[in-house]
Amino acid sequence: MDTNELERVAATWVSYQIESSENEWWAVEQVYELVEMDLATAWEVVNALCDATNTPEILCDVGAGPLENMINLYGFEALRQLDSVADEKLLDAACCVWLSDAELELRLDSLLATHGRQRHRGSW
Repeated sequence: MDTNELERVAATWVSYQIESSENEWWAVEQVYELVEMDLATAWEVVNALCDATNTPEILCDVGAGPLENMINLYGFEALRQLDSVADEKLLDAACCVWLSDAELELRLDSLLATHGRQRHRGSW
């Protein structure tokens, strides 16, 4: 997927989070399909979603959705990539990730603590 198309998908995904328009649901499906392709594609998608918004609520949607799925699918490799980049928006999104794997949870908590953050315990 080229950069322009990825930006369009990300912008539409963000718009769907705000408006919940049925006409934009395709972007939600597209994002989940892309995340499942491979780690490199998932990484591009999550970054594009973070770039497409500046609101904490939508960053949390990125974390609780596509970023969480990426970490569940690709495990420690996804966390290593997140840690190596340490982008502010990605870290903000990661504060909303919840995982079922205890080892991944511990590693995520450690990663966030290293960057002065912790996961959100409540809702927005």
